[in-house]
Amino acid sequence: MDTSSGKHIIDFWAEFCGPCKRIAPLFNELKKENSNIHFHKVDVESEEEITRKYKVESLPTFVSIMNGKEIERFEGSNNDRLRKMVERLNKM
Repeated sequence: MDTSSGKHIIDFWAEFCGPCKRIAPLFNELKKENSNIHFHKVDVESEEEITRKYKVESLPTFVSIMNGKEIERFEGSNNDRLRKMVERLNKM
């Protein structure tokens, strides 16, 4: 996953995580509606290196990145915060 250019949102999740499953449909919907942003799902159990790189400690964790620089992050299954993260990234 190359995040060095463009706009990206990463969803750190795990199969055992109930809140991750609850917010997944919104994440997929936002992905379809925002083709100018790259949406990535990272399974923390199989993608340990990138999980460590981003210092993920709680699930789900969402990280927005623009041109390789982390812009914002939040933890938890919060639909409004995810929508606002996408809106802010779109305005940049």
